[in-house]
Amino acid sequence: MDWSATLSMFFGCLLPSSIAAYTDWRRYELPDYLTLPMLGWGLAYGVYMGFGKAAITGAAAGFMLGLVSALLGQMGGGDIKFMAALGAWTGLYGLAVILIVASCLGVIWGVIRMARAGTLKYWIKKPWSRLPNDPAAPAPVNAVAFGTCLAVGLWCYILSSIAGVIR
Repeated sequence: MDWSATLSMFFGCLLPSSIAAYTDWRRYELPDYLTLPMLGWGLAYGVYMGFGKAAITGAAAGFMLGLVSALLGQMGGGDIKFMAALGAWTGLYGLAVILIVASCLGVIWGVIRMARAGTLKYWIKKPWSRLPNDPAAPAPVNAVAFGTCLAVGLWCYILSSIAGVIR
């Protein structure tokens, strides 16, 4: 990887993802001013590096998976765009790795939150609770800032790729 590609990856993907992770963790919000430029830059980066088809496929897969989760009431709109952006940067394989790591973290985080709040036993009886339809409504006690989990998954994927653990 040359320096321009490394800098593009850092400033176009890793840094905005880290900012998005913090924002989502603190406010349960992934703003468009972070996710949409990330998506555009990821698609442009893919074309520039010669894997435009992989970038488009990854972005489409991230968008579709996020959309299905959002329609089921399990995810917010910012997560959809963030998943599409991560798919554009990492392709389908990278997105799959990121989603596996993020999902495992999200489950652990959610169970811990519900156990601390004393709502775990109620959730076990009714596991398919939905996010509120009103975006201004406070996040439910069992809500997880999934964008934060996605960003951690991205960092795990990138560092594992650099270390040669995964391809």
